[in-house]
Amino acid sequence: MTEYIIVRAKRRSVQIKIDHDGKVIVRAPFWVSLRQIDQFVHQNEAWIAKRLDVHQQQPHRQSHHFNDGDMFWYLGKEYPLKISGEISGKVRFENALIIPNTKPELARTMILKWYKNEADMFLRQRLDQFATLMDIKYHAVKITSATSRWGSCNHLNSISLNWKLIQVPKDVIDYVVVHELAHILQHNHSKLFWAEVEKVLPDYKIRRKWLKDHGFLLQF
Repeated sequence: MTEYIIVRAKRRSVQIKIDHDGKVIVRAPFWVSLRQIDQFVHQNEAWIAKRLDVHQQQPHRQSHHFNDGDMFWYLGKEYPLKISGEISGKVRFENALIIPNTKPELARTMILKWYKNEADMFLRQRLDQFATLMDIKYHAVKITSATSRWGSCNHLNSISLNWKLIQVPKDVIDYVVVHELAHILQHNHSKLFWAEVEKVLPDYKIRRKWLKDHGFLLQF
């Protein structure tokens, strides 16, 4: 039987995730019993084993130390960090993340700010493009730092998108965007909901699988 950690939260369903350390995390609503959680994990043993196998095959990744050569994800690819000889300036992207020579804690702050600025521009742009394509109007959009969600859509049709999405491939970003817009038409995960997603992205299952297989790598 798989060992796992339970995280209780205000949510509607049980979710299994593999974190960057290879730990199995089960996020569950407060009302779901331990027996039900155990049954759910047991039913998904094959999926968990497959995800753990993928994790073990990935190169071991330590936390960022913000040294020259550290690798960072951006739009689905990894790029090295390059520390310039400058003592001040902003983060630049030139097939690498280029930062001035500064302390690691300041480097982290600078790169995080750069990521969030990039995410704010890119995610809003993709949301507007697909909202027009799908002929859907959303109420508002917020770029968040959620720990367990790539996106969400509330009952007011306001959409939230996680800034960490700027690290994934563009076609995967589009899947998350279309997924949340489709919730404006169907506030559930019924067959009708997935049909709306499939109308726009016939290959959405492939895009969704990328997140399931690689999401644990996107740590910052």
